[in-house]
Amino acid sequence: MKMEHITALINRRVPFVAGGRDPERGLDCWGLVVHVLGYRGRTVREDWAPGSVSEVACLIKDQIECDDWMLADPGPWLVVAMGTKNRIYHVGVSVPGGHILHTTPTTGIVMSRRMMLDDQFGRIEFYRHASWD
Repeated sequence: MKMEHITALINRRVPFVAGGRDPERGLDCWGLVVHVLGYRGRTVREDWAPGSVSEVACLIKDQIECDDWMLADPGPWLVVAMGTKNRIYHVGVSVPGGHILHTTPTTGIVMSRRMMLDDQFGRIEFYRHASWD
């Protein structure tokens, strides 16, 4: 995926939609991960995250603790899990330049510097799936 596609998503102001999986109608945080990584040829489960943030947190926790997902050093095109020390409740995708692409109900899709997110979240972790090169 080229950065131009990411810029286009941001400029189109794709809205946050709970359970959203279509960039034409809206995406939630997991829908954005599915969309961006799909363009990179990395398949992730679309049904991983249903609508509510609390359900997303439970599913992320369950999936990340399985053997297929592993912690990774920060780098581009990884799943970024964000939350508190005890609870992951938001995800995004790391992109080149040390930025994280994510979406929220108030911003829609936004690209943030990791430093800004470090202030907002107490926990930021990078994950890769075992099937990725």
